[in-house]
Amino acid sequence: MTIEFKRTKANSDGTKTNFVPAKNRDNYFVMSDGAVVKQLNRRENNFYLKDAVAVAARLRKSLLNGRTLRMRMRPENGAEQNLIAASEIEIIET
Repeated sequence: MTIEFKRTKANSDGTKTNFVPAKNRDNYFVMSDGAVVKQLNRRENNFYLKDAVAVAARLRKSLLNGRTLRMRMRPENGAEQNLIAASEIEIIET
């Protein structure tokens, strides 16, 4: 089984932008939990997961608990990274 994560954003000009996880240099998913520090883009909020199954479980759990869990993602053809809320991330299992 393979797990992928994607967010599709509709742009004002009618095009769509697909976002994929932005992993760090050690190939870990970068997650952010706003329960640590209120300002979401602080390093203190970051934690790292290697396994996609663990990432999917954390994202699903945060939706149930109403927490502010986010994943660092980037456009497929770009480098700029954004924090994307769990509610906006599609989990694709194949």
